[in-house]
Amino acid sequence: MLKIERISKTFDPNSINAKKALDDLSLNAQDGDFITIIGANGAGKSTLFNAIGGSFFVDSGRIVLDDQDITYVKSNLRAKKIGHLFQDPLSSTAPDMSIIENLALAGMNKGLFSRISTNDRTYFQQKLKELGMDLEQRMDTPVRLLSGGQRQALGLLMATVNKPQLLLLDEHTAALDPGSAEKVMELTSRVVEENHITCLMITHDMKKAIEYGNKIVMMDQGKIIQTIDKNRQKDITVENLIRSFRTNQGKDLVNDRMLLGL
Repeated sequence: MLKIERISKTFDPNSINAKKALDDLSLNAQDGDFITIIGANGAGKSTLFNAIGGSFFVDSGRIVLDDQDITYVKSNLRAKKIGHLFQDPLSSTAPDMSIIENLALAGMNKGLFSRISTNDRTYFQQKLKELGMDLEQRMDTPVRLLSGGQRQALGLLMATVNKPQLLLLDEHTAALDPGSAEKVMELTSRVVEENHITCLMITHDMKKAIEYGNKIVMMDQGKIIQTIDKNRQKDITVENLIRSFRTNQGKDLVNDRMLLGL
């Protein structure tokens, strides 16, 4: 479904600031996979997502989505097939536009001044009701007035209202309070499962990585150092992940946010 073949990316090449952000990285995701990606800060996790989304072109390698080579396809064209949700709840929405205007832009390819039909309103009202946050009663409310959890739930709906071939979740609950984060994760799991969406999720919460991912990918220094398939390995714990990283890399997988998952 998604095939990444030996991609590499160096920023500011041939300078003293040269940084190899992705290093001969390969990854396969099958239809319906929910792959969680963990690694310390600077491991290349978000850079990998930006490469998949087309924020930049890789220096070498290939990215293939549903048998189509998208390595050099522009980001706006990839966005038709790839949903992307970010850490900042406002990054995926237009904050000064209403809830229904945001949904119309995401789901119906309507411009800002296009007419939103009665059928559109009914359809979006039902989709919002499924979120269980009473947003269906506030469709004309500007998004900037919503809570962080409500904004991320809306962003999730916008990213999946036209079923994407691939959904990228870049620490999409990290900026939320624990209660809202749990609610958004439950919504995420349900939406992904009901729509059978292939999903990659970056998280610093290793408990969530284990709970939600059917595969867990560990990254370090722009490389994938280990992939753990839960169908083959049942006894995965946070302690095991930390120990495995230490064994593979000869150093500790330690930062404060990850240790919160212990």
